[in-house]
Amino acid sequence: MAISRNRKEELVSTYVDMLEKGNAVFITDYGGMSVSKLEKLRVKLREVNGSLFVSKNTLFRVALEQTGRPVPQELLQGRTAICFALGEAPALAKVLLKHATEEELFNIRGGVLDQSVLT
Repeated sequence: MAISRNRKEELVSTYVDMLEKGNAVFITDYGGMSVSKLEKLRVKLREVNGSLFVSKNTLFRVALEQTGRPVPQELLQGRTAICFALGEAPALAKVLLKHATEEELFNIRGGVLDQSVLT
């Protein structure tokens, strides 16, 4: 389903805001996970002051460029869920790692911490 230009601009604006509020973002692959499992992960992430967005790679790439952060092209392939750390990045990383061990369809590709690309 196509996304309108206004909606795309709104999403980029949201991503820019989240990038400016936090210091880390994790790029994940959620391919094939059910909506209910994604929602359970979102709840766990909110508990550690994080959030998850299923994103179009191009829109997230634009947000990274607008905030002056590095763009890890190799990580932005296929189905992508973006996890923003608005609090402590290690706490969010622990939740993501635990979820990745419990859910075989969920993989952490890497991320961006301040100006560094994490693999």
